Amino acid sequence: MDRYIVVNEKMQTGELFLSDGRLIYSGMGDAVLKTGIKRLLSLSAHKNDLCLLYQKGSGESCAAVFSDGAVKSEKILFKNSSFLQSEAVLCQDSLKIFTAENTPSGISISQISLSSESNKATLCQSAVKCQNSFFRLFSSAQGAFCAFLTSDGLVIKNCSNENSFTISEKGIRHYSLCFDSGFLYCLCALKNVLRLYILNENGETEKTDVIKGKAFGDCFVLKLKNTVFSAVRQGSWLYFRYSQNNGKALAPMGKIPLSGSCAPVPVISLSPNLCCCDALASPDVAEAIKNIPVHEQTQKAQASLAAQAENKKKNNVFDEALSKNISRLSQQNSLMSLRFKAAQERYVSEIEKLNDALRRLEEKNNTLESENAELKKEKERLEKENALLKKAKAILEEEIYKLNNSDETTDETDEDESKD
Repeated sequence: MDRYIVVNEKMQTGELFLSDGRLIYSGMGDAVLKTGIKRLLSLSAHKNDLCLLYQKGSGESCAAVFSDGAVKSEKILFKNSSFLQSEAVLCQDSLKIFTAENTPSGISISQISLSSESNKATLCQSAVKCQNSFFRLFSSAQGAFCAFLTSDGLVIKNCSNENSFTISEKGIRHYSLCFDSGFLYCLCALKNVLRLYILNENGETEKTDVIKGKAFGDCFVLKLKNTVFSAVRQGSWLYFRYSQNNGKALAPMGKIPLSGSCAPVPVISLSPNLCCCDALASPDVAEAIKNIPVHEQTQKAQASLAAQAENKKKNNVFDEALSKNISRLSQQNSLMSLRFKAAQERYVSEIEKLNDALRRLEEKNNTLESENAELKKEKERLEKENALLKKAKAILEEEIYKLNNSDETTDETDEDESKD
């Protein structure tokens, strides 16, 4: 990846990209941070620092840590490597490198920890390629995770410790992660549904179906302050829903058109207010996230529910019926939104079919009118020819009559002469 979006502590956005071997950061007036780079391998965040893994023109793989736009430290990692993929992240005092390489048993994912002592651990021996990569590294100021697909589902490893989670879901086509305040949010695009998984530090998992449909493309999830924003691309549209109570209740679905090119791009957030690791690079997407509406009614309802839950918690009472009713109403609201959308699309399709039929009838009518005009002209021509023929017939009959009378007169004259 030769392009990254960086969000600093003040929520100011800049672009870090590679141009002619130079590493340029637009967030500092197109400052050149480093030169002599052949390829960017990965960029990750650690507190307020950026950790860059890159390859020189000579083939050496190096890691550099940047702080306030200056190189803080730099180290050569590999002289030459045959890795299919390699990315690095700085965790506490240890630089961790994740690699993918081809082995007789399949694609192997490994973790190499570089600290006082280097060690290598194999995480998986049969990874499945997804989104043009064998694994994905998600990092922000809050921490870092490495995720990869296997035949059993999606494996997520915490880079700061040895904890790992598995989402046992088959058929994952795209996925995105973000994490904040002890919660890990994983958005998965399956064949017919966009599903959000919420994992806590104890490994407990909740899941919510965000959008049902088909032909899903790139998806991404982010948390902006207290709002979890889930989105997916479908054709030239971006469909999204958001939640302000940790993904448990979702707002009605919204959609925005995607104009021009809109490619997925990694996001490095150094801001405590934004938890985001990837998104679609488009002004339309940025504007949609920026203008997430906060409904006063929704806030009051959530505050009321929170107060009720707190009171029941104090009394050591859990109202399961209330929880089920809230869940049922939320599901009904989602179902009604989907039904309305389906009916709207169906009516639009029927109107388009009727318009096409009307257009074809108008074209046929125009053709018939044109043919009728030609037939009228042909009729007039034939009537004129008929009149001429009648006139010619009358003249011909008159001539025949004259000829016949002339022959009779001649015969009478001949008879008279013979008598004489």
